[in-house]
Amino acid sequence: MKIQKAFLIKTGRRAVKCVCFSLIFLLLLQLCSMVLVPRNDKAEDSTLGTVVTGYLGEPDNTLDVVMVGNSDLNNGISPIDLYNQYGITSFASGQPRQNPLTAWLRVKEALSRQSPRVLVLEVDAMYRNPNMHKDHWKMFVDKVKAFPRQVYGYSDTFLNNAVGTGVGYLFAGVKYHSRWKELTRDDFTDIRRKFYHYVGKGYLIHTMTVPYEGGFDYMEPGGRDEPLSKEALRCLSKVMELCKERGIQLMLLEMPSASSWSYEKHQSVSEFAAQNGLPFLDLNVEAQEGRMEFDWTEHSKDGGDHLNLFGAEIATAYLGAYLKEHYDLPDRRQDPAYAFWKEDASYYERNRRKELEKLNEKPEPPRHSQVAPKT
Repeated sequence: MKIQKAFLIKTGRRAVKCVCFSLIFLLLLQLCSMVLVPRNDKAEDSTLGTVVTGYLGEPDNTLDVVMVGNSDLNNGISPIDLYNQYGITSFASGQPRQNPLTAWLRVKEALSRQSPRVLVLEVDAMYRNPNMHKDHWKMFVDKVKAFPRQVYGYSDTFLNNAVGTGVGYLFAGVKYHSRWKELTRDDFTDIRRKFYHYVGKGYLIHTMTVPYEGGFDYMEPGGRDEPLSKEALRCLSKVMELCKERGIQLMLLEMPSASSWSYEKHQSVSEFAAQNGLPFLDLNVEAQEGRMEFDWTEHSKDGGDHLNLFGAEIATAYLGAYLKEHYDLPDRRQDPAYAFWKEDASYYERNRRKELEKLNEKPEPPRHSQVAPKT
């Protein structure tokens, strides 16, 4: 009995040491990441932190529109295009598998540093259960099991490609590990601003096309009711209250998504928006009814779940026209205080061309413009 007890105590101590070591290691890796990221990192293949929370890297109170949602958002709206076409400064913070609670926390964090005129809340995230489902847990466990094998298999070149490896995507210290020889004093100053700067302003470029052949069948009535959950209603209530306190106009948005959206969800959100005097722009309906020129066979990167570059440019142009039609948003393109947006736009366009060259797209597909719907 004493031997068994001693064994358990010894095992417990080892487990605690392992956990402490892992936590310290991850903390140090994150700190190293903040130093190793190049000060003028303009790459589109950035890390998760810069993509989702890149608004922390923007100068305070320079974003006129802040958008928060799930991955449909950062695959579907390009803030650089909003700037190029309409002079709107914005950021699209799209967290994969965003849920109502994390969406609220994201909004609160963004508004702690920004005072936008408009907050756009992408509502597909309101239908994500905050609790991790069995399927997601199994996916997580499988990824953890595969992690050591993946790390050992990465070449030095591959490690520097944040699109090619989830490790580099999560930790910039892995992506930029070979840069330690180039560090200067400047790399240890203004770390927060440097680490979070992302020229895509939240948007991720994807040029591949995997068509969805079902058209807008998912927007036909006949499914089960999809009421907003208590968690979603709490989140929406908190967001509305904060926007009211700050004098920010709140707008609800739904991106095209054949895999996660439905007629019933549209009806529930429309009813909520009407009851609370909120504008709601559902791009699925706009496309279905022909007001937005959109084709699921050409504009999806993964068979109806997310948009590709061409679909995103259509959605962005349509949203931009809507914003200019319904809100008093200044044109920042000639404002000297926003000159850094021109530089970021230049880097973004360079990356866009590179991605298109990989597809041998010559000439480039035309930019899309839209007429805002009258509501």
